[in-house]
Amino acid sequence: MNFSDSQLITALRTLSNAERKRFDQYLRSPYFNRSEKTLRLWDFLMTFAPAFEAAALTKEATFQSVWNAVPYNAQRFAEETNRLYALLQGFLAQGYWEGQARQ
Repeated sequence: MNFSDSQLITALRTLSNAERKRFDQYLRSPYFNRSEKTLRLWDFLMTFAPAFEAAALTKEATFQSVWNAVPYNAQRFAEETNRLYALLQGFLAQGYWEGQARQ
């Protein structure tokens, strides 16, 4: 499977500009995220927003943006992308519940 077809990238494509800005704030909050690697991953992916479609958006290039000179490791890559995806799910759930509370 191509990385641009992953659940994470598919979910990121659905975010509006305002949602991406709020998610950025969410990720930078130490209450929700304490991982610098997750922030580096997010920052790299944001260079491809909003379409997240480019030849340079590969697993290997994305991995290098987080781990620099370390050789590609599929398990580490999966763990970090899963962490970011879980944070995104938490962000979306929180937004949903905040919206419900206002009703």
